[in-house]
Amino acid sequence: MTTRTISLGKSSSFSSITNRLVAKTWKLWRAWAARRQVMGLLEAEDHMLADIGLTRADVIGSLEAPLDRDPSHQLIRARCERMSDRARRRYAR
Repeated sequence: MTTRTISLGKSSSFSSITNRLVAKTWKLWRAWAARRQVMGLLEAEDHMLADIGLTRADVIGSLEAPLDRDPSHQLIRARCERMSDRARRRYAR
């Protein structure tokens, strides 16, 4: 005797929604944790920020990003752009 199973597709739809909800929650939590760390940079003095290749405007600008985005990515991009500008000026002489 053979047993057949009929799937209505509801379980896969439910798990898909659950997976997306968990992924979105995880992304928001990571962005929130990174935002708290970046906010700590606001307490640093300007010369300390310059030592790591950032300005206070970079830090403030990164915190203006939407809440679901990691502001540290914008800081990395700003630092890399500043470093490449310095290198271009150095070799242009």
